[in-house]
Amino acid sequence: MIILTSIFLSSFLATVLLTLPIKALAGAVGAMDLPDARKIHQIPTPRIGGIAFFLSFFLVSLWTAAHSPSLHSQIMCAGALTVALGVSDDIYSLSPYAKLFSQISIAFCAVSLGARATVIDLLIFRAELSPILSYVISILFIVFLMNAFNFIDGMDGLAASLASVSLFSLLVIMRSEHSTGVFLTCALLGALFGFFPFNMNRASVFMGDSGSNFLGLCLACLSLRSFSGKISMPLILCLLVPMLDVVFAITRRLLKGKNPFTADRGHIHHTLYDIGFSQNTVVFMMTLFAICAATVGIILKI
Repeated sequence: MIILTSIFLSSFLATVLLTLPIKALAGAVGAMDLPDARKIHQIPTPRIGGIAFFLSFFLVSLWTAAHSPSLHSQIMCAGALTVALGVSDDIYSLSPYAKLFSQISIAFCAVSLGARATVIDLLIFRAELSPILSYVISILFIVFLMNAFNFIDGMDGLAASLASVSLFSLLVIMRSEHSTGVFLTCALLGALFGFFPFNMNRASVFMGDSGSNFLGLCLACLSLRSFSGKISMPLILCLLVPMLDVVFAITRRLLKGKNPFTADRGHIHHTLYDIGFSQNTVVFMMTLFAICAATVGIILKI
């Protein structure tokens, strides 16, 4: 417990110290999120805050590399590529197809380093995956979660809150293992908590694609670790809200004949906000629902 507390606090403090310089850097390089009809915020806001919690997570987790080089390398190598992709998009606004191709390439890198699903077990359906199918499903799962957290990051503190719920649930599930998975999960949770003071309403900095894609990647790799390569109902429940949002978004856009990766104002949080709930209330409601779902997932798992 002392070790985990130290990891959490170190990561927390590192993010607090790094966020202000990253915020200043965003203004210098033009990585500003400008208001428009689709967005909720009203003033230009720096949007590469994800770099801060990636760097703090990276620095704090370095000492765990020797304990499990496979897990550490898959998250750090793929994570660095993900942040680079996100920063490029935050500054230059890449096309949806360029982002999707890059996400698939990053997911392939992570899967090649060991982030692999071997079983699908959804209560009424269970299947052992062949090596080829394991690669394909694992890549799709990672890309799906990267986009899920990217899509849900449309309101102050929402993506960070939902990611924190998922990370805490994974930490509970892995609690009996003093492994690299536990250490990395605790480090990322601490990094996110350090980002909260800057990202809650009214946010002074956004995590941007660099942060949301990185969270999706990490949660995909860590959940596959905590569930021993099994994509199961408890795992889905621990990640339910972002997964539901991306399914609804893609389905809605396809039914309207639109590109499924083109941004719009039809996400769950937009809908709740537009019918009259405040940002804080929407974040609270969605986080509470995520906690309830994750609790059920934890009960089913343990």
